[in-house]
Amino acid sequence: MRRRPICGGRAEAVACGYAVMAPGVLSGLMEQLATRGGSRFSVAPRQFTPRQVRIVGAVSQGLTDAQIARALGITPSLVKTEVKSILRKTGARNRTEVVALALRRGLIS
Repeated sequence: MRRRPICGGRAEAVACGYAVMAPGVLSGLMEQLATRGGSRFSVAPRQFTPRQVRIVGAVSQGLTDAQIARALGITPSLVKTEVKSILRKTGARNRTEVVALALRRGLIS
């Protein structure tokens, strides 16, 4: 039986199928996305709960669900639930789009 890798570090994340970027590359990408005009998002910052704002900020720093959970004192599954709610509220396809929206709207800096 083949064991599934534990997705704890960067190498393990790649083994699990996740894309891993250096923080500088991610920051540059987020800046480019944030400065593009014509947002397709309709969510207003007030539609996020305070916890969701903290989660978006942590996602923008490249933290994993487990790291976010530890920082906020909640479970990783609750982080995943909150991220799904954020994606649904914004209509974003992924976390990168959510962070771009948050930067554009001034929700995070």
